[in-house]
Amino acid sequence: MSQVKVTADSGGGTVSLKAPASTTSNAAVVLTLPVDDGAANTFLKSNGSGVTSFAAPTATEIGTTSGTASADTFLCGNNTWAEAGGGKILQVKSTTKTDTTSVASASSFADISGMSVTLTTPTSGTKVLVRFHIQISGTANMYGAVKILRDSTDIGIGDAISGFTRASAMVTDTSVSYGTYKMWTVANEFYDTHGANGSTDVTYKLQWRETTGASRTIWLNRTADAANGDNNIATASNITVMEVEA
Repeated sequence: MSQVKVTADSGGGTVSLKAPASTTSNAAVVLTLPVDDGAANTFLKSNGSGVTSFAAPTATEIGTTSGTASADTFLCGNNTWAEAGGGKILQVKSTTKTDTTSVASASSFADISGMSVTLTTPTSGTKVLVRFHIQISGTANMYGAVKILRDSTDIGIGDAISGFTRASAMVTDTSVSYGTYKMWTVANEFYDTHGANGSTDVTYKLQWRETTGASRTIWLNRTADAANGDNNIATASNITVMEVEA
């Protein structure tokens, strides 16, 4: 007899245990069944001598892993627990300025008050993504330049060209119709190598300048003209920095 067939309790179908076409070396194989029906999530396991039992899978059955499983690691395809690689965000700092400020024409850049943010002891070898979005208006024919600084060092600015002002971004010319009632969004971002060694804080900030040398003013977070209440708009500006594992 090559199979054993039993009928389901209700008579609806049968279940069979069927022998293979032949055994290894035509041996007489005896399988001893377990003494009970096992627990949930167990499997039928042989001891290699024909005796079976129900058992929970061990690390050997599911594959040996190395490393440490934790909330900060994941299981790689080679069964190794590892942390995520480059690109992991380590810290984020952001500042939003909701009040207004202004600067008149000048020969040098000045800090935009309230537009700075400090990273706490960034790790050696990491990078910093710097982003800013500011709202600017100005008097007629103004020309405004904005730049990013890391502490006192200019970053994310254009190359030196004779007669040009180096900056990260600019806004210009409100001589258009009703220009002093209008605002411009000035934005940029820069991926910075901060150079810190993990023991010092690093501050990023914005500076600006009205470059014409004439009696002109640029404003942050408000329209330049304050005479027409229906068209006066007050806004917010922000600077955000993210330390990124390189």
